[in-house]
Amino acid sequence: MSLTRVIIVILVLISVNLSATPGDTIRLSEMGGKYVGDVNAEGLPEGYGKFFWDYGGNYIGNWKNGVFHGSGRREWHTGDFYDGEWKYGMRHGSGTMHWSVNMSYVGKWKFDQEHGSGEITYPGGDKRTGKWKHGQMHGNGYLISADGTKTKRKWNHGRIVKQKP
Repeated sequence: MSLTRVIIVILVLISVNLSATPGDTIRLSEMGGKYVGDVNAEGLPEGYGKFFWDYGGNYIGNWKNGVFHGSGRREWHTGDFYDGEWKYGMRHGSGTMHWSVNMSYVGKWKFDQEHGSGEITYPGGDKRTGKWKHGQMHGNGYLISADGTKTKRKWNHGRIVKQKP
């Protein structure tokens, strides 16, 4: 877990109303919004709940010790959304990220980055499918154009190193 996330969890621990009960609306000032849902003995979000940022956007899903953990959906005020698995407040496991520019990634995540098998679809319909490592294409995969043309490629940390039609 990153230092920033640890600090946020600590600040949430300090600011949460310890008398909160499931279903209460809790103001999480450090996160900039309100939470409604299950809480643990310390009054932190745990189990199923909904969080609404003051500036727009929300998270609906599972929590553990005050952070997203398990299955859930986060929507940003920009129209972007992620639907999938979370671990310690980060995208981790299987999930789909959709950006408002009509681009999406479906596949595996590790600590908030694309990592493992996945497919990204670009606004024009072109796709890249294959392996990802730390948020970049890495290893064998395919570029599939919108017209269906399929080209085998090999990536090394996001850079194409080999290409075959």
